[in-house]
Amino acid sequence: MSQKDAAYNSPLNVLTSRMSLLTAKASIIGRFVLDDPHQVTFMSSRKLAAACGTSEGSVVRFSKQLGYPGYAEFQSTLRNSLSQAQTSPGTGENGRKNAPPFLEEQLEEARTSLSELVHFLDMKPFRQLVNLIYQSRKVYVVGQASTYHYAAHMGWEISQIRDRVRFFEVHDPHFQTELAEAPRKAAVIFITDAFCSRTMGHVCRVSTQMDLNVAVIAPHLPCPLAEFTSIILTYGDPGNQQKDASINMGFLISCICRLALSENVVLRTPSFSRSKFAMEDSLDQEDTLNIGMWAAPGSLDPSFAAGTRREWPLVNCIYNGLVKYQEGTWDIVPDLASSWTISKDKKRITFYLLKGVLFHRGYGELTSEDIKYSIERSARGYFRTAMDFLEQVEIIDAHTVSLVLKEPNFHLFRSILPFIPGKIISRAAMEELGPVRFAFNPVGTGPYEFLSHSAADEIRLKRFEGYWGEPARMGSLLFSPLGEDKIKTRLKSGRTDITRLPFANFKFIKDLPNVAYDVNYGLDHWLAGINVTRPPFDDIRVRRAIRHAVDVDAIIRRAFGGVPERSYSPIPKGSVGFWKGAPRHEQNLSLARKLMKDALGNQKINATLLLMPSENDHIAGEILRENLGRIGIHVDFNIQTTDMFNEVARQGNFDLYLTFSSCPIDPAMILNWFRTGEDWNCSHWSNANYDAAIKKAAVTMDTKKREELLIKAQELIDQDCWAVWITNGSSIVLRQRHIDTGKLFPDGSLAPWLIRKK
Repeated sequence: MSQKDAAYNSPLNVLTSRMSLLTAKASIIGRFVLDDPHQVTFMSSRKLAAACGTSEGSVVRFSKQLGYPGYAEFQSTLRNSLSQAQTSPGTGENGRKNAPPFLEEQLEEARTSLSELVHFLDMKPFRQLVNLIYQSRKVYVVGQASTYHYAAHMGWEISQIRDRVRFFEVHDPHFQTELAEAPRKAAVIFITDAFCSRTMGHVCRVSTQMDLNVAVIAPHLPCPLAEFTSIILTYGDPGNQQKDASINMGFLISCICRLALSENVVLRTPSFSRSKFAMEDSLDQEDTLNIGMWAAPGSLDPSFAAGTRREWPLVNCIYNGLVKYQEGTWDIVPDLASSWTISKDKKRITFYLLKGVLFHRGYGELTSEDIKYSIERSARGYFRTAMDFLEQVEIIDAHTVSLVLKEPNFHLFRSILPFIPGKIISRAAMEELGPVRFAFNPVGTGPYEFLSHSAADEIRLKRFEGYWGEPARMGSLLFSPLGEDKIKTRLKSGRTDITRLPFANFKFIKDLPNVAYDVNYGLDHWLAGINVTRPPFDDIRVRRAIRHAVDVDAIIRRAFGGVPERSYSPIPKGSVGFWKGAPRHEQNLSLARKLMKDALGNQKINATLLLMPSENDHIAGEILRENLGRIGIHVDFNIQTTDMFNEVARQGNFDLYLTFSSCPIDPAMILNWFRTGEDWNCSHWSNANYDAAIKKAAVTMDTKKREELLIKAQELIDQDCWAVWITNGSSIVLRQRHIDTGKLFPDGSLAPWLIRKK
């Protein structure tokens, strides 16, 4: 084997390339090995297990996941690889270690798109980032689920150039501890993809507050992290955000590390200044409503507000759409459009706009130009898949605009125009501020205008005095994210006036006797799913046995406090497509055992259950494990963070899973997620008849016929038996007793402009 091949096939290169595929325990061991590989060569499996807080068996399984027969073989290969690297040439004139050959296979793939990378790469932040790596006292490289392997690659490469380099997955508790002790002016480099996690955003803001030098590598703008960093390096095509630019990432990281070998990389790092509009005004506390959010929003740009219902109350305060949901209902009523007409073929909808509607901050009057710009921009944003039916937006005159569709679409008036992607922004403001600053300094026509967004994720709005409609009841709003540790204290102290919580937090109510609450039905779904591509779960008899083995009532009672109702199908009660006649599959262990025996005889099987690290998931998982153990299925847990859960689910390296999804306002849209090849189709299920029914339902405007198609689709899900439906959930609105909630939407979502203090 050549020296080059030996470097390429070294255990460390194998480990970094497979890091995102490892189990949770193996990932801990992997990070320890990458942090100090030389130490590992002298550690027995027992010592390594103790250092990582795992068992010797976990160390052996870790080695096998990398393709080695056991730990001894892995350690021997690692020792030889490090010895070879130390005796090979590769030390620069100044004593720095030259970077080893990067993963050649990835580089070869990346070179095919090198011309695109060079075309879209801004060299100034590129050199600033290299300079940051060179000058900082310590360097942390941080990735999230889908980008951690890039962070590991980059961290390893930089460690060949300089000392004091660490790399982490953002949810790693060791990273939180280490970051708290970071030296002043240390560098933190975040590598994110198009969907930046909330944890990544929080850690980025904390790093900024700690006076650390923060840099971000992202595919394109807008990126929520950009507001809190001095350097943002983008590498994707800003005009085609649907395109996956990650093929360039490996080459980009290699270029950064190669350039860092140069002696002449000195460029002052500029500070990222906030918009002149992000200011702190003194607020009248008596006229301020304090609203708790269960999580911080990622962006206030409607085209990129990926949190959907998390951002919805906030976005609803700042923006209007052509139409809206009538407060207290899901009825569709006019908003910025006074009326509209629909052509006979239902492919052209013409809207007649209100006149005299003003944007915030003096950005002028709303016109058809703003409608066209906003709708077409949303069709290229996070909702692009849901809006692929849009052909174009035509301007008729200054206050008349037509939406031209490729085909009729039922979702347009149910979950597009009245929801986040239908919100209208000021084109002039976007062009002046740019997408990064606009995301944190939004300009709309709503009852409240944006005031400030603090590093602690508190967002302040003030009543828009030039609002065209009925004035908001409170002078200002303060939105604050509440973790579980803050809910009780904030409500008891009166610092939070009102908050909407997932039903899982119902346990807090008993400790808050002086706080009023309302329980509302949910639009979400919890399910226990089965990967139909993995034997023996590809046998429908095994899947039916699982369905009859699970005690769903026990899960609701023990995991969710008995609050939400049980569901028997994906679409919740009261929604279009609700399957009233869905079969009631109850626990029947004798039938389950018979099905297992018919399928496998007396064979016992092992299964991996993929779940997230929440209390609800853990309790539900324990019940599933106990239930399935009674029919001969031994269940092992694979606990992953939310981001990593999604990545592992897409890869399909598991047997069973527990998942929760927050659905759009039109719950029928969730059925799109189960089509062949969809990312959220965790069961990797494929049924051509199902795909056809969903496609037809989307273009069927007759409500009755559409309902029939949606029920047919749910029948096919039930027939192929890849899920055990648990609940559609519920939501709780907690409030101080002096708060008048106005009109809550049916799922408990707030309409803050109607809320007031009594």
